Amino acid sequence: VYDYLVESAACNQTKEHVKEFLERCKSYKLAKAEVLNIINLRPSALVEIDPIIEESEKRFGEQLEELVNLVVEVLPEPPTQNLPEPESNEVKEDTTDGKNMDEDKTETVTVEQIDKDQTEPNEDGEQIVVS
Repeated sequence: VYDYLVESAACNQTKEHVKEFLERCKSYKLAKAEVLNIINLRPSALVEIDPIIEESEKRFGEQLEELVNLVVEVLPEPPTQNLPEPESNEVKEDTTDGKNMDEDKTETVTVEQIDKDQTEPNEDGEQIVVS
């Protein structure tokens, strides 16, 4: 459970944050499960809180935005994680005039296909990777 929470939105929350949120959200008359999910997930937009609260529009209407603002104000923001960008092995193929083709007609080739030393033609004349 600890390993999961360390990587979740709740990783920076302290007892004081949770207590303050519990006190300030009493007026919304949320179910215990809804409060727990809000604390654990820390929704920061209306679209994120909607699946957490049953019949949210019917029960809260305009107050729903106030609840989201309360979450953002009281519960600390999770740290941003600098994840490395995945490397792409695909390269856009240029047309004969040097300009990229339209997106609908864009063809991609893999690095393995570019390396002619590792490819050979199959029966249809297409290049295939040779291991």
